[in-house]
Amino acid sequence: MTLSFYIRNPRAPPNAGRNHDIFIGTCKLNPRFEEVRQPLEDPKANKRDRATAAAVAQQERSLGQAGAEWLNLQFGTGSVKVGVQFIENRTRSLKIEDFDLLKVVGKGSFGKVMQVM
Repeated sequence: MTLSFYIRNPRAPPNAGRNHDIFIGTCKLNPRFEEVRQPLEDPKANKRDRATAAAVAQQERSLGQAGAEWLNLQFGTGSVKVGVQFIENRTRSLKIEDFDLLKVVGKGSFGKVMQVM
C-alpha cells in the first residue's frame, strides 16, 4: 500500500479545490492481515533463548507491519508514524448492508461492481 501525504496550501485562492495542495511525500506500507499475538518474555530465559526469540520476532516483522511504526518518507523528507491493526471478524460474514454504497464502477452479465465504504 502506498500512502501519499499532502497539506492544504494556506495561500490557495478560495474554492481552489485540491489543485494547490503541497506534496509532502509518500511511504510504502506492507500491512499484515492476520492477528498478531505479543510474545511473553520469560524472565528465566538464558542468553541463547533470548537470541532465538529475537530472531523469531524479526521473522514475524518480515511478514508485514502490525502495530505502529515510524516510516521514512520517499520523495520528501522526514518520517510519519503509521499504525496497522487487524482484527478478524469472527462473528458473521459480511453483507451488502454492512457497507455504504458510493457508486457503480461497472456492470456486467454477472452483476454490478460497486465502490463502497
